[in-house]
Amino acid sequence: MREFHARILYGPEAPALFHTAQLLAAQSLCLHRDSPCAPDATAPCPHCRKVFAGIHPDLITLQAEAGKGLSIGAVRELQADVLLRPNEAERKIYILPQADLMDGRVQNALLKLLEDGPAYAMFLLLTDNPKALLETVRSRCHALAVKGQRQSATPETLAQAQKLLALLERGDALALLEGSLPLEKLKREQAVPLLEVLMELLAEGVKTCGEPYLTWYDEVGRMRQAQEFHIGAAHLAGWFATLSSGAASS
Repeated sequence: MREFHARILYGPEAPALFHTAQLLAAQSLCLHRDSPCAPDATAPCPHCRKVFAGIHPDLITLQAEAGKGLSIGAVRELQADVLLRPNEAERKIYILPQADLMDGRVQNALLKLLEDGPAYAMFLLLTDNPKALLETVRSRCHALAVKGQRQSATPETLAQAQKLLALLERGDALALLEGSLPLEKLKREQAVPLLEVLMELLAEGVKTCGEPYLTWYDEVGRMRQAQEFHIGAAHLAGWFATLSSGAASS
């Protein structure tokens, strides 16, 4: 299975979305996959140096029309360009800004790439409103919430999120199950902010450590989305117990 093929980055701040897309691109192209280069690294690998400088030939940002999003012409150019193999890296990454402004025809034209694009291609769709994307598009992407600034949280919620993160990093499935059992007693209005704070902590881990924080982030994001469909907190302990084990690289 591919590491990931298409991802929706969503949040209210466009600069934060683009910055996160840049970090994910650098992480994917980095020569040091077990310990990706940080943006402030004194000696980043050649790929990361070019990504952070905005000059990597295999990181392409499509230009959206003001107030309209990507045009059908831009997507057709993308369809042609993706057939050309990467210039320098093992992957080729496309950033699609204002993805929610694409009309249905443009989104449908994008579907084939999301379904059958070459294994070396990655697509990062940036949006402040993922619900504006077609369900067929959303179903073919992993969603990643991006926040420009950490939301306020009670000390108790932050401590509980930090405890869950420590259990994930520990990699002990039984300890994770036992540690997450108290979640079954939470009300939805308590579970949602806890999951959001945990996602913020994991997002920071993604930027510095990569996998498995990225996998954990995806799963916790699904837990958060499930709360919108009235899936009770009682299911969270069992859900946490299914997360991949193994200590994260520090």
